[in-house]
Formats: sequence, structure tokens, C-alpha cells
Amino acid sequence: MQTTIWNRIAKWNRKNLEPGFEEGASIQIKLMTGETIPAEVRVFKILDKDDPDADAPQTGLRALINGQSHAKRDTQFFKTGAVDLEHIAGSMLVTLDCTSLNQTSRNAIFMANRETFREDDLLKDLFKKLQKELKNHEGLKALNQQRYEEKIKNATSDDLGISALEELLANDPSLADLFSSMLPGKVAAATATKNPGDKVTGKPDEYVGKEFPTYFKRADGMTVVRVDLPKGDDTRVSFITDVANNYLTRDKHPGVVTTTGSFEPSSRLFNGRFTLTFHCPKKAVVGTAETTEVLIKDDANHSFKLTIHVTVVKEREKREREPNQDKVQTQESPSRPDVIEVNNGADALPLTVEREPGSTRLKLALNKDSHLLEQAKHTRPPEEQPAVDFVFKYGLALIAMGLLENVKPTPAWKENEEQCRKDINAHCAGVARVIVPLCLTLPKKLPKAA
Repeated sequence: MQTTIWNRIAKWNRKNLEPGFEEGASIQIKLMTGETIPAEVRVFKILDKDDPDADAPQTGLRALINGQSHAKRDTQFFKTGAVDLEHIAGSMLVTLDCTSLNQTSRNAIFMANRETFREDDLLKDLFKKLQKELKNHEGLKALNQQRYEEKIKNATSDDLGISALEELLANDPSLADLFSSMLPGKVAAATATKNPGDKVTGKPDEYVGKEFPTYFKRADGMTVVRVDLPKGDDTRVSFITDVANNYLTRDKHPGVVTTTGSFEPSSRLFNGRFTLTFHCPKKAVVGTAETTEVLIKDDANHSFKLTIHVTVVKEREKREREPNQDKVQTQESPSRPDVIEVNNGADALPLTVEREPGSTRLKLALNKDSHLLEQAKHTRPPEEQPAVDFVFKYGLALIAMGLLENVKPTPAWKENEEQCRKDINAHCAGVARVIVPLCLTLPKKLPKAA
């Protein structure tokens, strides 16, 4: 009990953490009880598997009391649609400092053993607000996108192979009926970049914040702002600053955020942007106008006041779909299967189903380096090599598409899409061992009619 998680964190070298997260980017979660739980977010660089001295960091979500780790969630917490940070989830550590909670709140959040979360409304409130802060965190979103782009950076597109696959889908009614999301239609236009893995981006300058802030203000210099808060929803407002990311959570001269008013927001500080998130209470009445004052101060005599005039407005309109709108849009939309080729190494999976960050769009990434493809080539004569390539890649693509169509309508897909895609990857790895003889040899053995 003498060892806290902070002792563990102190051992990790700052060079192993992503820029901006070396000291723990701060989030302040305002609970329904009026209490605040400080959170810190750290993201580690990808571990070098060839370094025998590399120290695997702790990851996941951990609740702390006096520095001791209590209840926790694994990295799956960051992969769900509520957070949507799949590509950095395995490198994230988020700590919730519950030390200042009163005993009633602690009892509501933790079981008696202090090692397990209690499924209570207060915990649901905490998780819901934390998930929204993580999902909308500009630094985490950018890093998640970067990791995804690195994963497919060498991707290419086999236009001839995909065109043949499209023709197969168009000419076979049974396949066209099975893959309803890929019905015959106009082929999608080529993208502006030559290859799907190309990305024209510049490396952003590293943010270096000051020890103490000299301002908190809007881009126009104002410290007073008016915002609309849709009923049953959230709204956010940001101010720029020049202070370091750990200003609100560090041990020495930390900044303290206090709020007054009926609408008390959660907040986060990252790379010169202080963001407030207002949550609309269920009982709030449309037309209600309240003023929230946010005071940021530290014991080194720095003090700043922000004023937000909040008005509750009617809930955002939800677009209602026509009964057959989805089907009509599918039929009129491009039918080009989103298949890319990647070089992931001989021992990597032959096919993976990837989802683009921030969207529901899926890509089928076929590994051209797979040792299973090389093994299949060795079993066929040289003149059949192009056929082996095509059958291996696009036979697997068709199987993956079929598995996706099968699992998407199920509760499992909604509850844990990432695990469903992992299962499909594993199934395709098994099929990859037999796909070539199945398609090239078995048809020659078909029995003939008497």
C-alpha cells in the first residue's frame, strides 16, 4: 500500500509518451452531485517489441484514492462508439482521482471491496461525461487519426481486381442480393490521391505552454460569451490560453477551477485550449437563462474569470428517414467495395477489417505479404500465379463481406463492434488456408450429371 500509481508513472520515461500527454492532459468531470473528479490522460508511444528493456505501461481506466488504484476498466472502454479511439486505445491510461469525494459518493461509485465499480446512477453520470470529453478531445482525435493513417500508410488499390469483383457482384443475382450494401451501381470516382494510404499533412508544431497562464479568453479577446444549450443535449465553448497542459492537475501551484450557477460544466485543458462542456439537466425548461461564472486561480496569485450566459433551447431536430430511404440510397450510391492492399509482414493476418476514425465506413485491408499466400503459390504452377493472387485476396474479401453482413444486424455488433471485427479477421485467417484449393481445385472435381 506504500506504492501508489504515481510511483509507477514516475518510472516511465517522458520520451515514451506522446507530445502533449507527458504530464497528463487534464479533464475536470463535474458530477450531478456538484463534486468534481479530476482526470488525467496519458498516451504512450507504440512499444518497441525489439527493445528487451522496454517497460510495458499500465493502460486502461483507473480510479484512484490517495494515489492507490481501486476499480478499473480495461482498454475496451476506449474502443466503444461512445469514445471511438480504437487506434490509440491500447496505449491510453486515464486516471480518475476520487480522493476528494464524500463518503456517500464513494459508496455509490465503488463496491465495498474498493476493487469494483458499483453500477449506480452516479457512476453512469461519471462515465457518460468522461466518454464525451474523451471522444471530443482534439488531441486524442488527432492522434487516433494519425495512428490509423500510419497503419495504412503503404496501402495501394488493385483497380483491376476490384473492378472484377464489382463485375462479379453485378452479374450474380445471389451475391447482389446477399451484399445489399454493395448493389450494382455507378463506380465511385477515384480519390484525389494516387493511393488510399497517401496523406498530405504537415507535422504540427509542438505546443509549449507556460508555467502560469497570462490569459484565458476567446479568440476575439472576450471573456464573456452567450451559448445555447439544447434540451437533453450538450454544448461546448472554448477559450484560448498559454499555460501548460498539466496546470490543473500538477502538485505544485496547480490551477483550481470553481464554477457558480445552475449549469456547472465539465472542463478540459489541452495545447492552449480550455474547453467547457455544459450538460442540460433533464428537468430544464426551454427558455431558462442562467449565468455561469468560472473562476480559475492558483496560489501564486494568478486569477481569471470567465462568464457564460446559457440559454436552454428546444432539442435539436432529428431527421426522420422515409420508410425505404436507406434502401433507395443504397441502390443509388457507389457500389465500389472499399478494398485496399497493405504490406503488414509475413506473420500478420491475411485480412483485417478496419474502420475509419469518426465514421462507420469500413475498409478491407488485404495483406500482400501473408505467408499463407506464399504457401498457396507454391502449390500451383507458375501460369496460375495471377489466379492464386486474385482468389486469395478477393475470395477472402467476399467472405469478410458476408460475415459483416451477417453480424451487423446483431446486438453483438452494437455492443462491441471492435471485437466482432477481430473475430472476422480470425475467421478469415482460418479460411485463408483453404481458399485457393477450394476455388481452383474443387470446381474441377464437381460430379457430372449421369
